[in-house]
Amino acid sequence: MNSRKIPKWLLWTSWLRMMFFQMTSQSFDRGYTNAFTGAMSPILRYLYKEHPDADQRIREGLNRTRNYYLCEQSFSGVAFAIIVGMEERLANGEPISGEMIAATRSSIIGPMSGLGDTIHGSTTRQLAVALTIPFCLLGNWKAAFLMLIFLNISPFAVAFLGVPKGYQEGSSFVLKLVKSGLIQKIAPVVSSAYMFLFGTIASRFLTQNLKDISVKLPVNSYLLAFITGILIYLYNVMLAKKIKPNWLVLGSLIIGTLLAFFA
Repeated sequence: MNSRKIPKWLLWTSWLRMMFFQMTSQSFDRGYTNAFTGAMSPILRYLYKEHPDADQRIREGLNRTRNYYLCEQSFSGVAFAIIVGMEERLANGEPISGEMIAATRSSIIGPMSGLGDTIHGSTTRQLAVALTIPFCLLGNWKAAFLMLIFLNISPFAVAFLGVPKGYQEGSSFVLKLVKSGLIQKIAPVVSSAYMFLFGTIASRFLTQNLKDISVKLPVNSYLLAFITGILIYLYNVMLAKKIKPNWLVLGSLIIGTLLAFFA
């Protein structure tokens, strides 16, 4: 049998099949297994369509996908691509066994879910909602479509970057992601963005009614610019002293709130 290579169109259409049916086929005892099996079916049929014992090989390949499978949706595509690459190597006679493929599939679920839940489940999803809440509260119906766009930017970015890499590099790609410290790099940035966004929303939509009190504080624009420059300088000094940005943002929120109440 001639060596067979999965064409790009088949890899992406199978990935789309799994992505769209993960949640609809989810079950308590199988997780996303049914979607994974359905997406792997055209891959196996393509790899073994010229094999003399095609039916048996396809059946064995599908049986390897029937173990419990539950992975974060966006990074699940990367895990799928890794298994596709391993199935292709097995079909082409490379020294790899079906047991190794099944074991790899079970072992990469944890790292992929950890990355996905951190990046999407706990960060970009909430940021997308926070960015569009102000527009929704103002009655702008277009914000709903804007939120859908924001929600899908990072998952599709992960797919377009991760699926080809997973297919080409195999399980070593998972090791690279874990060793890269991606979570440690993203977490501080996202935490600061959270504080900034929610502070902005609070200042825009939270009002305080003070009975019979009218306070007017004329502030000279030059004085305001001077204070802003001093604050920027102080922030740079504190950052140079290795003070975490999260603490700076939190301190600014606390001081700003106290000044708003007592000034």
